[in-house]
Amino acid sequence: MSALAPCYCGSPKPTYWLNDGHGIPLCKVCDDCREAKLKRYRADILTPYETDGEPIEPDYSRARLVPRNDW
Repeated sequence: MSALAPCYCGSPKPTYWLNDGHGIPLCKVCDDCREAKLKRYRADILTPYETDGEPIEPDYSRARLVPRNDW
């Protein structure tokens, strides 16, 4: 998918979202600035990564609720 606006780098080329190895958007790029913007990330960011079964997001279902009068 391309955007109708030119890229933020100043190029008139259409932009698209650059995603990591699991499809999470990293930044908008065009063909001219893709490599420069990729340098901000680790080299392996585009390959799928394993989480070793650990959740990426914290599990708030086991969080302890603290009554207000205990603050």
